[in-house]
Amino acid sequence: MGTADELKQKQRALREGFPENLGLRVHRAISWLMRAEKEQDDPDVAFILLWVAFNASYAEDDH
Repeated sequence: MGTADELKQKQRALREGFPENLGLRVHRAISWLMRAEKEQDDPDVAFILLWVAFNASYAEDDH
């Protein structure tokens, strides 16, 4: 399994082919995932950040 940084690098290589909304959702989800990886001292906070990352990947703009 890779790290969030590796995932970010892959996203950067592929993002030109993403629709704008998908690209934004992926960017946000990876950002939250990167933040969760930094949380070493509190597994509860890490879990919450991972949950936010998961939900960010499914968020939709209702406008």
